[in-house]
Amino acid sequence: MPRDLKPSERNELILKDGRSGDDITFYYRNPEPSEEVSYQGGLFVKKGKKVKGNISGTRLKFGLLIITGFCDKSFEWDGEPISSDPNNKEHYKPEWRDWLEKYASDLVRALAFQVFEGTSVTTNSKEDFFIPEFEEGEKEKEPSPVEEKEVPLESSSDG
Repeated sequence: MPRDLKPSERNELILKDGRSGDDITFYYRNPEPSEEVSYQGGLFVKKGKKVKGNISGTRLKFGLLIITGFCDKSFEWDGEPISSDPNNKEHYKPEWRDWLEKYASDLVRALAFQVFEGTSVTTNSKEDFFIPEFEEGEKEKEPSPVEEKEVPLESSSDG
């Protein structure tokens, strides 16, 4: 299916829940370019002279920011189905986002990972690889040997 470039609050992403084994359909909005930049910048933070990873926290923060809901019957609370849709008067729970943050953060982080980092590059072109071609009867030239030189090792003294 082609990517629709029109901004939408109802993009769909199906994730396989490792805990229940079910496929869960999430709805999310397109991130703004500034959010994408902030996301990438938040993955690692500098603290003094060290760089520390903040991957899990960044994924959770931005996943919660862009998630707009989930398909009904994806989640339950105490055996009762819950809904993120305010039009579902019977099962709508206004605290659904808080519950996802607290009890299904793995799925929220997976959604963020897929939306913000899930792009991959594929190619089928032979031009991307160097494949030497030879005329009939022509032999591949052997690479010239590299001169071996002794390199003295630096010694360290505890002096």
